[in-house]
Amino acid sequence: MIDPYQPTEAELLDRLCHANHRVLVVGESGSGKTTLIRRLMIELTTRGRASYCLNCDPGLPGFGVPGTLALARLDGDDWSILASEPLCTLDAGRFRMPLMMAVNRLLAQLPQAQQAPQIQNATLFLDSPGLVRGVGGAELLLALAATGHIDLCLALAHEGHPPPLVNELESLQARVITMTSPPQATPLPRTQRVLQRSQLWTEHLGEGNTVTLTPEPLTLLGTPPPLDNPKAWRGRQVALFHRRQFQTLGEVLEASPTLIQVKAASRPVNVDQLLVRDTVYRDNRLRTAPKRSPAPEPPRPSTAGATEVKVELGALTSITSEPQVAVRVGNTVATLVNGVTGDPLLQLRMLHQARSLLFDIGDTGRMPLRAAHQISDVFISHAHADHIGGLLWLIRCRIGHYPPCRLYGPPGLHEHVSGMVNGIL
Repeated sequence: MIDPYQPTEAELLDRLCHANHRVLVVGESGSGKTTLIRRLMIELTTRGRASYCLNCDPGLPGFGVPGTLALARLDGDDWSILASEPLCTLDAGRFRMPLMMAVNRLLAQLPQAQQAPQIQNATLFLDSPGLVRGVGGAELLLALAATGHIDLCLALAHEGHPPPLVNELESLQARVITMTSPPQATPLPRTQRVLQRSQLWTEHLGEGNTVTLTPEPLTLLGTPPPLDNPKAWRGRQVALFHRRQFQTLGEVLEASPTLIQVKAASRPVNVDQLLVRDTVYRDNRLRTAPKRSPAPEPPRPSTAGATEVKVELGALTSITSEPQVAVRVGNTVATLVNGVTGDPLLQLRMLHQARSLLFDIGDTGRMPLRAAHQISDVFISHAHADHIGGLLWLIRCRIGHYPPCRLYGPPGLHEHVSGMVNGIL
C-alpha cells in the first residue's frame, strides 16, 4: 500500500538502520533512482551498516556492462562488482522472464549477512529498469517485488506527477513510499544514452581476445540468428559459458555454419554454450538489432556507368487484376497505379520530400488518402473520363487547410474542371 507520508532522507535512513531491509526503487529513466540509492548507501556506510545494490536495468546500468545485470557494493566512491549475469539484451520489457531468472541467480549470490534474517546489519537495494508503462512495466514491478522479497518500495516521480504504476504499487504487500525526484534529475536524450552505453561496452571489451569456436558442439541459447546469415551475426553481443558457468562477454566478428569468431573481453576456456539475443554493436553504436534478421545479400551485377532502375510488382487489389508497376530512379519512384492497361494514373513520388506529382488522374480507387494531401502538381493530357475522372476524389480529399495544388493541361481545361465542381453542392 502507498504511504501518504513522504519522509525526508534522514527519516528514511533512520528506518533503514533499524531493520534488514530489501528495498525496490521504482521510477522512469531520469528520475534519479541510481543517484538516490548511491546517496543512501554512502550514508548507511557512515552509520556502520552494510548495503548492496542489484542493478536490474540492462539498457543503461548505473554500474556494470550494458546487456547484463550486476550485484555490487560501494567501496568509497567506486562500485565493486560482486557478481554479474549476462542477458545480451538492452530491452528489459521484451525479455522479462530471462531478466527475472538472472535476478534470482544474483540474489542467491548475496553475502551471507544479507541472507540470514538474524543478522540485522545489511540493506539490499533493487534498482529497477526505467520501464514504468504498459504490461511490461506492470509485470516487471510485481515480479521484482515478489522475487526480491521486498519489504519497502521507493517510488520516484517528478514534482506534480503521480508515481508510476499506481495500481501495481497499491497491490504490493510491502510499504510504498513516494518520493519527489530532484529538479536536476532528467532523462538523457536517446542519442546520449546510446553513446554512453556504447562507450561502456568498448571500455569493457578493450583490446579483446579473438576466439574461434566451432558451432557443431556448441549449444546456442537465447534468440540466435541462422548461421547461414553472417550479416545478422556480425557485431552481436554474446555470453560464453562452460558447464553453465558464465565466463566472459564478447562480440561476434564473423559467423558461418562452420565457425564463429568472437572478440572476447577475457580468454575463455572450453566454451560449450553461447548466449545470443538482440544486442549488437555496429557503426560504433551498441543498440538493439532489428527483430527481423536482415536477409543475406545476393551478388550484384556490375552497374558501373549505369543508372539503377528497379521494377517491382505491387499488390493486387479489388479494383482490377492488373498489377501496379513501379520504377525507381535515384530518389524518385514512378508508379503506374492502375497498371499498364487500367485507367491512366502515373504517380511520381519524391522519396525524401512529402511531395508527389500526378500525370493524368483516372480511377483513384487504389490511391491512399495521405497521397492526396502530398500532391503538389497534376498534369492532364486531355479531358477524357479515364484521364480526368479522379479529380473529384482529389478535390474531396483536399477540403481543409492544405497548400495549393497546381493543375496543368490543354486549353479549356479550367472549364471542364469548373463544370465538375459546379455539379456539386
